Amino acid sequence: MNSATRIAFSADPDLPATTDAWSAGPWKARWIVAPGWDGVSPCVHAFRRRVRAPKRETVRVFVAADQRYDLWLDGVRIGRGNERGVPDHWFYEGYALRLDPGPHVLVARVWWIDAADGSHLGHSTSRPGFLLHAAGADAARLDTAAGAWDALALGGWSFPEPWTKDQVVNAFVGVGGRSRLDGAATAWGWERGA
Repeated sequence: MNSATRIAFSADPDLPATTDAWSAGPWKARWIVAPGWDGVSPCVHAFRRRVRAPKRETVRVFVAADQRYDLWLDGVRIGRGNERGVPDHWFYEGYALRLDPGPHVLVARVWWIDAADGSHLGHSTSRPGFLLHAAGADAARLDTAAGAWDALALGGWSFPEPWTKDQVVNAFVGVGGRSRLDGAATAWGWERGA
């Protein structure tokens, strides 16, 4: 039975403890974005990677998104994140994926909310996209890289302001952003890799 567990770690899984992870990172994984995105507009994208497990195995992956993600394995949500950060100190989560022999699909739903008007406080980042790194030899078959993952813009999503300008004057409201989904305008089944 396929399953996943969120794992805690205290050091980069692919570096010796004596190596400076910030300047000498060995990861070949790269931030990816969906083709055709303008780099500015709020968006929701699904990223998909099909993979085959040759035998029963456990694969450790480390995931980050800008700004947030939900992670799905074979149609079951296994995680979400990431912790809030700033561009110079961005967080990622680790997962242990237990895979049975055969085909699998890994999907991430990633959203990025424009923060220019201040309506989505705490979401002002500089590299919208998705990053997944698999530890050790699994990096070659799972890491995010240009062309390695399929991408789909998920329509129907919008992010209305949590207040209108005439409702709040000289005040701070820290409730974060809202989202709205028009179910008739989105592609259902994305979480299963459809």
